[in-house]
Amino acid sequence: MKNNRGLGCLMTGALVLIGLCVVAVGFSWWRLSTREPRILVEISNPQETVIANINEPLPLVVSAEADEPIARLEVYADGALIAASNGDGQNVLLLSQTWTPLTAGRHVLVARAFLTPEQFADSQIKYVDSLDLSLLPVQVNIDDIPRADGITEVAVNDLAAAAGTTPEEIARLNPSLAPGGTVPAGTVISLPRSVPTPGGGGGVPIPAPTPGGPGIAPPTDADPNFEGETHSCSQIAMRWSDSPDETSYRIYRVAPGEMTMSLLATLPADTTTYNDTPITRIGTYRYFLAPVRAGSEGITSMLAVEITPDCSPAGSATTNLRLSLISLTAQERYEGVYCYVSVNGSRYERLPPGDGLLRATSGDLYYDLPLQLANRGQYTLSPTTAGLVILEGECWGRRGAESFRVGRFSGSHASPEWDGRDLTSELAFEPFSVASLNDVPPTAGGANFLRYRIGPATSAYDIGSLYNGVVQLPNIMLEPLRRDIPTINPPVNVRIANRSLGLCDTLPDGDPNIGTALCEEQIIRSLTWEWSPNASGPQATGFMIITSIEDSLSATPAGEGFVNNVNSGDARSAPVPDYSLRWRCGATVRFTVRAITGFGMSAPSQPFEVRLPACRPSSNLLITVDSLTISPSAANGQVLDRGDICILCDDRRFEMFGMIALADNNNSIGMAFPPNHGAGTIAFGLCPHNTVCHNEGTFTTNSGWWIEMDYPITNRPLSFSVSINDYDTEDSIDLFCTAFAVLPARSAQEWSRANETVVLQSDFGEATCRFQISVRGQ
Repeated sequence: MKNNRGLGCLMTGALVLIGLCVVAVGFSWWRLSTREPRILVEISNPQETVIANINEPLPLVVSAEADEPIARLEVYADGALIAASNGDGQNVLLLSQTWTPLTAGRHVLVARAFLTPEQFADSQIKYVDSLDLSLLPVQVNIDDIPRADGITEVAVNDLAAAAGTTPEEIARLNPSLAPGGTVPAGTVISLPRSVPTPGGGGGVPIPAPTPGGPGIAPPTDADPNFEGETHSCSQIAMRWSDSPDETSYRIYRVAPGEMTMSLLATLPADTTTYNDTPITRIGTYRYFLAPVRAGSEGITSMLAVEITPDCSPAGSATTNLRLSLISLTAQERYEGVYCYVSVNGSRYERLPPGDGLLRATSGDLYYDLPLQLANRGQYTLSPTTAGLVILEGECWGRRGAESFRVGRFSGSHASPEWDGRDLTSELAFEPFSVASLNDVPPTAGGANFLRYRIGPATSAYDIGSLYNGVVQLPNIMLEPLRRDIPTINPPVNVRIANRSLGLCDTLPDGDPNIGTALCEEQIIRSLTWEWSPNASGPQATGFMIITSIEDSLSATPAGEGFVNNVNSGDARSAPVPDYSLRWRCGATVRFTVRAITGFGMSAPSQPFEVRLPACRPSSNLLITVDSLTISPSAANGQVLDRGDICILCDDRRFEMFGMIALADNNNSIGMAFPPNHGAGTIAFGLCPHNTVCHNEGTFTTNSGWWIEMDYPITNRPLSFSVSINDYDTEDSIDLFCTAFAVLPARSAQEWSRANETVVLQSDFGEATCRFQISVRGQ
């Protein structure tokens, strides 16, 4: 009897355990089934940094990636559908064609990817500024224009024929040249731009949605459109035409300084008006009208309303602005550069302070500023009494012990430009006005540019908000320019220590304790250092921790990194910065610390290095971009760059720039920034900076996109995409190579037996472009 009772208890316990397992599995399945799918939508082209020419086609490249198959991808410009693509059951979808801005001004692009009618995601807003640049010539060095073999002296007649103009026009734009003469070697000449056809477009019809699928049909006259608005300092009242078949309306809004649309209101069918109140910011508000039809919605119209500074909306701080320094592009190579900057007539400040230099971060000529300046290159300021923000200064380049002046810059910005748009000042040997929609600089000068943004202090453009753990320094300008700056000691003895929450005994500092617990407390990893001032030196007001991650897969250039500010001069430790998503096996992570005082920053401390464990070969993939092949186009049977100049020859070389994404969008390689095609720049026709030049042939390690990299096996599909364009001296940028492919998910055991070849190929009429990529388990 006793044994029977024990057996009964055992069986009861087993049944209870099985029941708990069933409940746990059911709960896990329910959590997975109710989890919102991840959708990533990105507009990679056109780029915001280039001012477009009206009536001139621009590359339009949009990608979407999700946890589930994407049903449709749509792209809108100024609230109108301009492009779409229906999915084919893949989790990745790429749309590539051209789009032509037909009017001058600021255009607003946004993309939307649908999984179902109710499951969709939008990209960030992409602003594209366009002007009529047809009367502004392009500048190019004569030595860098391709020519036929044996041509050593370029005649003006031959140059005019290659450029599609007359010798008299060449002489008019270049007074030192005669119609029947020759062009001296090394001469920078001005050439007329190719005149685009008014109203020209991409020529790609917009496909209708798949029957029963999400999205909207190509635009028709029956679509509802905004018809007007009235506004005061506290509200915006808008109205629109009604649609005959909507079930409801949704209104989306982009407020000044924001980069994404947010749902403002859902309204019943037949509604034709809406009031947005209260209005709390100055700048441009943009509204998007989306009728919902048969369970799916799509944007059909956009309305832009500007609230001027004299309106002073309730709750706004019209004098609280944020200046964000973005990048510096130089025309010549330097070991480093430094600048003196004055805002609204203030004393000139040295950037970076002390004897520091800004280092090139992409190639030899592009300087990313947020990663190299305190407070991510952001400063709070107020406009002048005249309602302007005035930025002045000059930059110098260092070669050895000598400094060379890069040039001076000057920009004056009124309130319409305080909306976070990209602003560009050209550095020249005389003050230049800023390039904006209202004031295009003269066509003379070099190709040195400072790029920055001005927006509300609470703007989404605050770069520091994009990085976890960033604590901003006080909103002041950096160290004033002065000659009595005392020496500031750098921190010493930087190390990692283990600490508890303080309820248990003191723990030893050695690394073997990492990951253990004492008294039910988890050990906290902290970065610690020592610091003391000179006898006559200033006290510290804070410290800067720089984290540099170096490995073959990291997007962080060697010597650069992520910055965390410790806003206390008494601090001697801080939590280890968490960039674990970027820390890969086999990487080297370096921590350095700088002291911040009222007189500037110290030099960096000696680095503390952490070497992460090596990757296990059994769990990795080896991904190699094996080759790039350029072959004749199927359209004409030849390789021919139609939009470029070649003296007494056909141009069969392509000046390419763009990116390849391998396995996921976080592993992109290539040249993201195109050569500047705007006013006041010299275009180097032979092989412009930030391009790779190739004729017909197959290229391996010299392709410009060759890489061999390790990638962890994640049991997820692997997506591969290429988006590469061709730069033309006189014409707009051309689509050249755009394609994508997806490999199905495999386990580590399956990859140990699998070798895959991925081919990315396209043909836009000038040549066939083919990338071959190998993926092998190792």
